[in-house]
Amino acid sequence: MSCLSIKPEHTKGYVVLVNPVFVTSKTEWNITFEVLAEDARPLEDMVEKHASYAMDDEVFWGVVRNLRECESSHPGLALLRHRPCVAGELAIIPEGTGRQ
Repeated sequence: MSCLSIKPEHTKGYVVLVNPVFVTSKTEWNITFEVLAEDARPLEDMVEKHASYAMDDEVFWGVVRNLRECESSHPGLALLRHRPCVAGELAIIPEGTGRQ
């Protein structure tokens, strides 16, 4: 279980965007995750927008590529299978590349 935070423009600190986040896979440049649908609302505004994110002990520039309804598969959501769930993909943008 993780927490996804964002650094709003023109601020010094990060604020929690979604908590809890259940990571289903993670590579060097991509994180897929599941969250309860009721917790996903702040993510909807971030789809296809570049931002500075923090998750666990990592800070990175990234973009939420998509969100879709799903049946949860993460063990951390096992007791909540009856509640709507959303799967998402967060692409990590390598340092030194163009950001929009």
